[in-house]
Formats: sequence, C-alpha cells, structure tokens
Amino acid sequence: MLDPAYATMSPPERANHWVMLLHRQMRWAGEDGVREISILDRALLEQMRRDDPDVDALLPMVLTRLAAGWMREPAGFVAQVNRQMGTAFEVDAATAATLPGRPMPGQAERPPPQPAPRKPWWRWW
Repeated sequence: MLDPAYATMSPPERANHWVMLLHRQMRWAGEDGVREISILDRALLEQMRRDDPDVDALLPMVLTRLAAGWMREPAGFVAQVNRQMGTAFEVDAATAATLPGRPMPGQAERPPPQPAPRKPWWRWW
C-alpha cells in the first residue's frame, strides 16, 4: 500500500501520499456505486496503522485535505469519519486555512472577485 520511498518522506509529504491514496480509493468506491466516504472505516484505519504506526499524527491533516478535495466542510467531514472509524480526530486548522473554498467557522467570508468593468460594444475604438 505504501510507496517504497515513504520512509524517507517528510510528514507533509507523507500526509500528501495518504491523501492521494485515499482519494483514489474513494473515487473507485464511487465508481462501484458505493458512497465514497464509506471506505473510511475502522478496518482501513487498522491497515493504515499497520503500514505506518505514526499515521494518527498525520490523519487530521489528511482528513482536512480530503474534505477540501471532496468540496465538503472540514468539520462535518471529519465528524463523519470519526463516527465511522470510532476515533476523535479534529480538523487541522493550519491546513484548513491554506485550502481554497469555504472559510472555517468564525472566519470572515471572502468576497467573490469582481470582474473588470467592460466598455460598451459600440465604443471599441
């Protein structure tokens, strides 16, 4: 399940490895007609722990990135995964702040970008 170079990766690179791996598995589940998030269960967590005993430290970052990848609000996504896995992971606020999309609760809403004013078509010269 792990890349041979996994042992030499930094923690953010390891988290990115898990994000890509889990995202791919979630897509495959969706193509099979299963709810994508349903693969994130206790059995998968145990397999991940066998592959990397320190994966619990990476999972808040991984789950936060996955939530953004599936365009879901991070707190709700992580809460659903916690119910399925029987865990108590929290949203990684530092990661969530760097991701595009909806702001975290308590943050100001970003205004949408405004298009540049256009010249009327008859004044093209």
